[in-house]
Amino acid sequence: MTATGAADRGQRTLGESQSAAAHPRVSEFYACFNERRFDDAAAMFAADAVVEQAPAPQPRRGGTGYLEFARMWIQGFPDATVAIERVFARTSALYEIELTAHGTHLGTLELGGGGQFRATGVRASLSLRQLLQFDDQELVTYSSLSFDIQDIVAQLVTVDEARLVDQTRKIRQLGDMLLSAANAAERQNTLYRLGMAIDEGRHLVRPHYRR
Repeated sequence: MTATGAADRGQRTLGESQSAAAHPRVSEFYACFNERRFDDAAAMFAADAVVEQAPAPQPRRGGTGYLEFARMWIQGFPDATVAIERVFARTSALYEIELTAHGTHLGTLELGGGGQFRATGVRASLSLRQLLQFDDQELVTYSSLSFDIQDIVAQLVTVDEARLVDQTRKIRQLGDMLLSAANAAERQNTLYRLGMAIDEGRHLVRPHYRR
């Protein structure tokens, strides 16, 4: 990074919302994603950079970690783009970026512990928040991307309400059978059937958790 670049960055008012144009390195980072220049974006990361994305339980490292997450999103949303809404300079090297992502859900979105969302064809819009920290060579040393999983659920998940109503009726019937079971064997069999029915009801409510 040039001395002029360092001075300019230090003169910016910390904590205030700033335009993306004031942060060319940040703008370039997202332009790489939108233009599918993933290798260029990966090259912006230090080798030991910490790369986090909820709900992944463990952080990834460096450009390889970035590529893993970028390809995950592109698998689910092949036409995905991100737009910078606001940039906040938290320190002279740490930026908080508010983003809006748009894309058509044409593939399976694998969010690990957050679920598996099979293609729906829905045109979705998602608010994202990312922290990016740069070193003196303007390489990313820390990246953390977060979003509201319930926002994804609301846009991509459709509950079959008719089937769910039928399933809850079946659960009630099995509950009555359990209460009237004549012996241990009948009770055990009814418990097994009831457990299966409850599991099916859960999958109807949250189909994205069904593998």
